Amino acid sequence: MERYVAYYRVSTEQQGKSGLGLEAQRAAVLAFVGEQELIAEHTDIESGKVNDRPALKQALSQARMAGATLVLASRCEPPGSVALAAAFCRGRR
Repeated sequence: MERYVAYYRVSTEQQGKSGLGLEAQRAAVLAFVGEQELIAEHTDIESGKVNDRPALKQALSQARMAGATLVLASRCEPPGSVALAAAFCRGRR
């Protein structure tokens, strides 16, 4: 059985409190994961201009340690910049 760690991000505190965006991201992740195992979910509420993503760091670390796949739902953009995501994946940040 495949194991997954989910990561969600919204840009504003208001979106985070209201669930706007988070519910849709979670629904997409759950649809993708299906009957497989979702072992954890992590959320950042940060502007796309901010490169510090504590929950993304936690999600990547947990996925590596558990041998799980990191999964995220995004309409058009990765969790910040492509360079930031690549740096996390290489373990340089």
